Amino acid sequence: LSGAGMDRIRELAEYLRDCSAPKIFLRVGYEFDNPSFGYSDDPSAYASAFRKIVDEIQDVLKTSHMQGKVLFVWHSWAAPRAAGVSLDDFYPGDGYVDWVGVSIFQQVFPAASDAWYWAGDAGSVEEVLDYARGRGKPTMIAESTPFGGTDVDTWRDWFVPVLDLIDRHDISMWSYIACDWDSQPMWRGVGFGDTRIPTGGVIGREWAALLEGKSNYTGRAFLGGGSLGNCGRDGALGGVNGAVLARPSPPSFTLSNYGTMFYVTLTTSVLLMVVVSKIRRRINDGGGRTGYSNIA
Repeated sequence: LSGAGMDRIRELAEYLRDCSAPKIFLRVGYEFDNPSFGYSDDPSAYASAFRKIVDEIQDVLKTSHMQGKVLFVWHSWAAPRAAGVSLDDFYPGDGYVDWVGVSIFQQVFPAASDAWYWAGDAGSVEEVLDYARGRGKPTMIAESTPFGGTDVDTWRDWFVPVLDLIDRHDISMWSYIACDWDSQPMWRGVGFGDTRIPTGGVIGREWAALLEGKSNYTGRAFLGGGSLGNCGRDGALGGVNGAVLARPSPPSFTLSNYGTMFYVTLTTSVLLMVVVSKIRRRINDGGGRTGYSNIA
């Protein structure tokens, strides 16, 4: 708010302007209501910073007649907030938020609030999605993975409830993090486990059916997506984390309107880009698990 670091924001804005992607989803201060991230100490400062970042980026884009290229995502962690803090306290205003995002990790598991009291339950997710509906904003699952890894019951206990949320709340985008968390020093021992999609078993079969439009659990059409590390400039592939786009009901958000899209995370200096396209390929890691990535 003091203006320090605005040169970095302008640099980002110019990068987004020059990026070849026609649509970019930018999360500003993701999981803003996670108490450990510090925004809860002064939610109004977060909301003001959100507005300032949006204004700066829009100022750069409008000079090139690119308004609408970047869509701004207000992303809640959809779990218990600090005492006395509401979603309204963090909200920067309808004119600054294009999409509302949620994180889904352990909240949808049976008895989640008993096993992980600090991470909420399905009601925590419903609260944010209801808030978005009240504001007339489209929604996305901005981050998700079944905490603890996948086993024989995970499709029933985690994937099916997530698909139910997608159907009932007309969620338009789903980003699933498929990785061996313990192989990364930052996450080793935290408890996320291995959430890569198996090639066989219930999860492998049902995931393939989902992406092929043959799922028994939802009538939605889905597209697989993969991660890119350079905003599509050379079409390089990276990683096996996937974004899945659900076909939403409002005509203004049809798949044909988007084509290829980028999903961008903004914290202090970190960008995560996930592209969604109509072409995908399967990546096998040699260990019996696969991820879906795009051919951009």
